[in-house]
Amino acid sequence: MPRNMDYPRGITVSIFFKYTQGKTFGVFGEPAVNILEVNLALDGILK
Repeated sequence: MPRNMDYPRGITVSIFFKYTQGKTFGVFGEPAVNILEVNLALDGILK
């Protein structure tokens, strides 16, 4: 997230958690954030 964007921290954190996918089968790998969906959600906030 670029620091020069004026999004409230609470909104960005909630969006990141909303679009975070858990581990595969609950045990393999690490949680992943769907960056495309995060960017689209942030664009929706601006409009």
